[in-house]
Amino acid sequence: MFKRFIVVAAVAMTVGLAGQIAPASAEELTATQIKTEIIGKPLNYNGAFSGKISYHRNGKLDYTAKGKKFSGEWRLKKNKLCTKLSSGIRNHTWNCFTFSRQGKGRYRTSLGYKVWR
Repeated sequence: MFKRFIVVAAVAMTVGLAGQIAPASAEELTATQIKTEIIGKPLNYNGAFSGKISYHRNGKLDYTAKGKKFSGEWRLKKNKLCTKLSSGIRNHTWNCFTFSRQGKGRYRTSLGYKVWR
C-alpha cells in the first residue's frame, strides 16, 4: 500500500494537478535558464507531496518522496523540462512542464509545485 502511495505521489509530481498553474505574472524560465538555475542544483519541492530532487547534468534525476528514494531521466524540450520516471504507473512516459521564477532561488512549476534551493 505504501509503495502504491509513493507511485501516486511521483505521478502527481510529474503529471500535475488540475487548477494548479503558475500565475501569469511570473517569469517563465527559458531552456538556457533551466540549464543554469535548475540542472545540477539540489532542490526542494512542495505541492501535493514534498521532498528533494536533483536533475543531474547527465540526464538522470533522483528524488525523494515520503522518505523513499526514486530515480528517472530528464530532457529539455524547448522551454520545458520533461521527465520520465524509472518505476511506477507512468514509467516510460515523458511528462513536460515549465518553471516560473517566484523570487531568487524560488520557482513554481506549471504542475503547481513550489521548488527552491
